[in-house]
Amino acid sequence: MKFLFKSLAVVVLLLVGSVAIAQPEFSYKLPLPGGTLGNTQLQYDTLMPVYVIAKSKIPNCPRYSVTDTKVIKEPYELKTKNGAYVDGKWEELWTISACNKNIYVPIKFILDANGTTWSISESEVKISDK
Repeated sequence: MKFLFKSLAVVVLLLVGSVAIAQPEFSYKLPLPGGTLGNTQLQYDTLMPVYVIAKSKIPNCPRYSVTDTKVIKEPYELKTKNGAYVDGKWEELWTISACNKNIYVPIKFILDANGTTWSISESEVKISDK
């Protein structure tokens, strides 16, 4: 019985360990590289959905990280109040590195009185070899 219990304990530890190893690593180093217009809070808020899409495109990769951000459509429809932007839109392209591939995620940002929201069209996400 002791042998069976010890064997079962080893199997459980191996299974738990393999599940822990299988979890991907997502880099949250802020500020992000490149030319994003978002502040660090907006960058942080946008990261997990970007990583979820990246993982859906390359599902078995152990690590994902943002390697570049750039504005692909300059801010437009801008409105200011007391010298600060209160309304406007812009678009960025974030590059995610995963398993020797680049995943290009276009993001549309919308600034309004309630803050900044974003949208991602998964059909516009592209993948290329590095």
